[in-house]
Amino acid sequence: MNSARALLTLLILGQASLASAQPIITVKARLSETEIGVGDVVSLYVDAEARVNGDIQVEVPTLKGLSVVGRRESTQMSMSFSGAGQVVRRVKQVVFEISAEAPGHRTIPPITASIGSERARSAPLRLKVRGDAAAPPTAATDGEILPPGDGEQDLFIRYRVSRGEAWLGQAILLDLELFANPRVTFQVESIPDPPDLDGFWKETLERPKRLHPRDEQIGGRRFQVFRAWRLALFPLSAGAKTIEPIAVTFRLGGSGIFGGGRRARRRTRAIALDVKPLPTQGRPPRFENANVGTYALNAEVSPRVVEAGKAVVLTLSLSGVGNIKSARLPELGSADGFRVFPPTLEEELDLRPTGVRGTKRAEILLVPQRGGQLTVPGVELPIFDPRAERYVVLRTEPTSVEVRGEPPAPAATPLPPEDEETPVAAGPRAPLRYRAELTPPPTQPWTTASWWGLLLAGPFLWSIGAGARRWTAGRDDEARKAADARKEAASQARQRLHDAGDAQAAASAFEEALHARALEVLGRGTRGSTADEVSEILVGAGASSDLADRIRKALDAANYARFAPDALPGGLEGTREEWLKLVDAVDAKGASS
Repeated sequence: MNSARALLTLLILGQASLASAQPIITVKARLSETEIGVGDVVSLYVDAEARVNGDIQVEVPTLKGLSVVGRRESTQMSMSFSGAGQVVRRVKQVVFEISAEAPGHRTIPPITASIGSERARSAPLRLKVRGDAAAPPTAATDGEILPPGDGEQDLFIRYRVSRGEAWLGQAILLDLELFANPRVTFQVESIPDPPDLDGFWKETLERPKRLHPRDEQIGGRRFQVFRAWRLALFPLSAGAKTIEPIAVTFRLGGSGIFGGGRRARRRTRAIALDVKPLPTQGRPPRFENANVGTYALNAEVSPRVVEAGKAVVLTLSLSGVGNIKSARLPELGSADGFRVFPPTLEEELDLRPTGVRGTKRAEILLVPQRGGQLTVPGVELPIFDPRAERYVVLRTEPTSVEVRGEPPAPAATPLPPEDEETPVAAGPRAPLRYRAELTPPPTQPWTTASWWGLLLAGPFLWSIGAGARRWTAGRDDEARKAADARKEAASQARQRLHDAGDAQAAASAFEEALHARALEVLGRGTRGSTADEVSEILVGAGASSDLADRIRKALDAANYARFAPDALPGGLEGTREEWLKLVDAVDAKGASS
């Protein structure tokens, strides 16, 4: 019995001695991967364990050639009892996400963990960084994908293009695609925007909110493929073009801190495109490089029969596949028997995953200048069709218009008299004569008229001054009343513009308000002047050339609205607001910017 007690006592003492021999804190470090590419992300796991209660501190030294892009941590604590008494176990794990900045072999120095005065250090780690990002651009081929390289066996990203060689202005479809082994569980943290694409006009055709997989064989292996986005690129200049690489960050595996998910970054490879200049052989005159596509040109005149004094509208439509935003419609120039107004343009885009389609229209207002049968001439537009790889000249046919009656001749509105001078009557003029007689002076000065004239000169001159002041005051009062009347007329005209219910009423009210405002602040009427003359008057009064030009264009638009009320470029409300601003911009010096 005594021997059993002694054995138990020795066992307890041995356990206590063993417990006291264990270190207070330990720390271990490991990497999720030992080889990555430049720009990729590797996870550094640090596990620190302490046998006492308290806050564990983890310190990471400076990492040369590496940068910490993320950090997360978790702490767990447990308590148990033994023969040595209460045992506390505190575990802290910190996960550092590290990005490689340059290729080479990197050493991660020992990491220190401490609790109170106790400290521990991990063993150093080694990491190999490949120089993937420095690889030269790969010549793009139509629709082909390069197989995965080192470190990409289960997850990689690539550019895919519809064609590696294209004509200047021809559309190139560019996809960003993610390739994953079907057995790999991953999440995409964010889809990056396309890189800077100098030398291209781009349109986004597809950017799904949720990624949908499809299966594809790459290098003899099956991958799930996810399209992140698709662009249509239109080259603006010829020559070699490079699409720079971009990176996508993934979360692999589970999302837990302990042994679960980790971050990984994959980078595309740069690709090179060859943009060919348009051929010089067979190039038509007046061809513009923006007109590359498979297009059709149409012209429509409406109405074909019109009463004198009314207008017709010529609509030119260019439709098809290509960069319709940059395409340029033909100019009508002049048309015999018509006054041709500047066109109003609009475009409709149809963005599909297969490419860019659309229509660009120009509406041209034509006002007949005489009656009878008139002809709206046809137009020509040379284009380059990249599918046929040749130039094509699109043409429209002339259209006949019947004008019934004769348009009235425009009546010139005379300028109102401003500061007129009283005309001098014509005829013979009599010479001025003065007759004087010399007489001896009177003996006594007060007996002469001159003496009495001097005596009465003071009161007489005072009376004249008082009368002049009353006359001047009357003139000033009349001037104030006239100025108030001009101001009130301008205010009422502006209000009529503000309240106009349709385009034609707004156009008339704008012209009235502008003329009234000019008379109010400049003291010079502009009514009856052409738009160009009004612009010159404003510039002569101190207006900026920019404002004078805007007012000239606005007057032309108002004239246009009389014939085509639905053709206001900004609609009734937008145009009315602009016109009100222009009326208010005319100040006493001519204009405000």
